[in-house]
Amino acid sequence: MRGARLLWLVLAIGPLTAQQQPAYTPPSGPVPRTADGKPDLSGVWSPPYVPDMTKSGKNQQGVAELPFTEWGLNQWKAYRAEEGDYTGACLPFGTVRSINSPMPVQFIQNSKYL
Repeated sequence: MRGARLLWLVLAIGPLTAQQQPAYTPPSGPVPRTADGKPDLSGVWSPPYVPDMTKSGKNQQGVAELPFTEWGLNQWKAYRAEEGDYTGACLPFGTVRSINSPMPVQFIQNSKYL
């Protein structure tokens, strides 16, 4: 029974290591274009995830203090997510917050919509 558990553990770890994303390499060549000549943004985009701009991390140099105006600093200090922010209530977040998440975003573009 113990050997079966060990085998199961070894087999389960393999797929987990396969989930790591390769380092980003910028595309080369001309910008893809739609039929009407506009830049084609279709595809899956994986933006950099920066959960805390004050800390240094992978491909990120943190800043000691965030560059707030006096008004912005007062707003930041007074912010309480549990008092009405949808993320404070564990509700799904919208497009603006999805840009700074570890999850990729897919864009589908045609001549009329993105």
